[in-house]
Amino acid sequence: DQAWLEAAEYAKEHDEWASDEEVEAVSNNRLATEGNYLDNFCLQADGPFKNYDENGVLLDSMLFKEGILIERTAFYTNGNKKSHYVKAHDKVPAVQLGWDEQGQPLPNYIAVQTPEFVGGIKGWQNFINKNLDIKVAMQPNIPLGIYTVKMDIWITKNGKPTQFIAIDSPEKCKPCLLEAIRVLKLSPAWQPAFFDGVAVDFPMLLSMSFNTTMAN
Repeated sequence: DQAWLEAAEYAKEHDEWASDEEVEAVSNNRLATEGNYLDNFCLQADGPFKNYDENGVLLDSMLFKEGILIERTAFYTNGNKKSHYVKAHDKVPAVQLGWDEQGQPLPNYIAVQTPEFVGGIKGWQNFINKNLDIKVAMQPNIPLGIYTVKMDIWITKNGKPTQFIAIDSPEKCKPCLLEAIRVLKLSPAWQPAFFDGVAVDFPMLLSMSFNTTMAN
């Protein structure tokens, strides 16, 4: 816990100068992953990413924007496309396409399923309302206001939230960050992310707000 807190404070204090971190992970003397991160903890992916198998064959290529997966294309070992995903935006639904190894379309294919709290948005809001202690932001030395904590986290393939890193924490409400961490540790398992039907570890952005302007 202490190590995590030190890491979180480091991220918060150094966020203004943190530049792109280029990552090239090597496995068996072959390039396994290449891409860039916006943070020093390699959580907030940004721009194109590529992953390779142990023989150096391209597995997939992805496009991230500030930690959010925008697009992903997966490939079979023979080079044929396996699936293609484009994130939904505005009123345009997500693109979800899949093909067999011979290139024939697979109907109703789900290429990417991002993590989701069990119960969806409403379930998440109920969980926050039940567990978040707004009183930590109501101390005499903290002005009334709306304080939002933003964090990069990972949802493991088993659905466990982990690796909480502060991206933006309110300077006037330092206890808010610790309270957000405490609540996340209480979280039940999430529905994990799936790539082509296989559960995977997946990064995501989360925020929690403390509104004391209407508190009694």
